[in-house]
Amino acid sequence: MNETKTKEPGLLLYAKRSGPTSFNALWDIKKALDTKKIGHTGTLDSFAEGLLVVLSNGATKLVSHVTNFDKKYEAIIAFGQETDTLDPLGTIISESDFPSKEALEKTLENFTGKIEQRPPIYSSIYVQGKRASDLARDGETVALKKRLVEVYSLELLEVDNPDAIRFAHIRAHVSKGTYIRSLARDIAKSMGLCAHLARLRRTSVGPFSLEDAVFFEQLSPFNLSQLQTPVATIKTNLEKLPWQNIKDACLALGETEAKAMGFSTRILKKIFEKNFSKGMNLEENWFSSPIPEDESLIFSQENQFLGAIKNINQKLSYSFVIKT
Repeated sequence: MNETKTKEPGLLLYAKRSGPTSFNALWDIKKALDTKKIGHTGTLDSFAEGLLVVLSNGATKLVSHVTNFDKKYEAIIAFGQETDTLDPLGTIISESDFPSKEALEKTLENFTGKIEQRPPIYSSIYVQGKRASDLARDGETVALKKRLVEVYSLELLEVDNPDAIRFAHIRAHVSKGTYIRSLARDIAKSMGLCAHLARLRRTSVGPFSLEDAVFFEQLSPFNLSQLQTPVATIKTNLEKLPWQNIKDACLALGETEAKAMGFSTRILKKIFEKNFSKGMNLEENWFSSPIPEDESLIFSQENQFLGAIKNINQKLSYSFVIKT
């Protein structure tokens, strides 16, 4: 059993702007919530914008679960040039012609379902204890293995020229671990061309939507008109956003939120709360209803997140207890 003495477990939906890194965003959130215990559930590159699902305090125990959610993105693919980072901040390494709308639509059909994908070398994947991106910046050769991902849907929304597309706006619904930068590269390569991402926005993570995130209203409409503005860099858009807005937007993780995240939940009877907090041997009559197989999150009758338990072969055990 793991015990953590924390403040109230929290859930925050945060709309990251292009420019700051995910780390920059977390710094503001830590300061706003006055806590060091913060976990986000999927990094966004500095040039990208969109939804960060952030868990605080005891809720960080659930980070790995949320990381497994499928995700939705909108992206603008720039055909005709590939960069070493596969994004607009990299160095151009190859050039090609442009595809027609008809050719692109046919190609997109081949990239739905389960596909093998090689992650970008400029990524946060660890290779022998170091980030692949750090090795690449040091001039080392990085060889990342292909891995199986799933693309549930790909939709072409807009192009700048149907006869010779330089920029294409797409919508993608993908499994965890899918890199949209790699997807753009591979789509172009299958047509004998090259490409990189010009813009990227994450619009959902599992049941959570960008429209419900704090600071969403500060994001510009996502379409080809974005290309008229230079892409933001880490050195831009670093002005601090109002911390009070972050405080107001952070929700206590309750049973409703846990169910939305796909967890089984159970209510602990009040008379057994001390027993639970002390890690005493679990009994099924402590809870308001029978415990299902596998793991359940436990809440008090006042809707406070208390921890998690497992039911394996009809034997109850603690996953963790949150100490308040």
